[in-house]
Amino acid sequence: LLGKHDFLDVGVQHSPRGVESSLRYMRRNRIDERSLRQLQCGEAYVSSLVRDGERMRNPLWRLQFGLPNFGLQKDVSLPPARTHVEGEGLGLWNRYMNPVALTEIHRVTGRTKRVSEVDTDMRKARAEARAVIEGNPGLDTDPFA
Repeated sequence: LLGKHDFLDVGVQHSPRGVESSLRYMRRNRIDERSLRQLQCGEAYVSSLVRDGERMRNPLWRLQFGLPNFGLQKDVSLPPARTHVEGEGLGLWNRYMNPVALTEIHRVTGRTKRVSEVDTDMRKARAEARAVIEGNPGLDTDPFA
């Protein structure tokens, strides 16, 4: 996640024949694995952008954050964990999709349409969509054909 950076090295060598120069290009990891493994508790690398004249630099800072006091965690009470029976699942279908539960949900939320009314609405919407498709010769009547 911290990426790699391009490293250019210019070498100059003076010899009796004159000055010779070479350019070496390498790509290196910005942080090596050993540095990441040796981070202490509360330490992190933070990437930032810094404007340096006309250039933007992206330095990495190794920071140490103060740790919170975990001594008070024993005073916090958590709710009891729910037991889960193998193979039962979460029971969402039985809880929300059975007819008795759906009727109760609709009663509480104020949605009182019956299943037959919903079917009628769906049939009407499908008929309107078919009419639009048949009225436009550029659309296929069966897109899966």
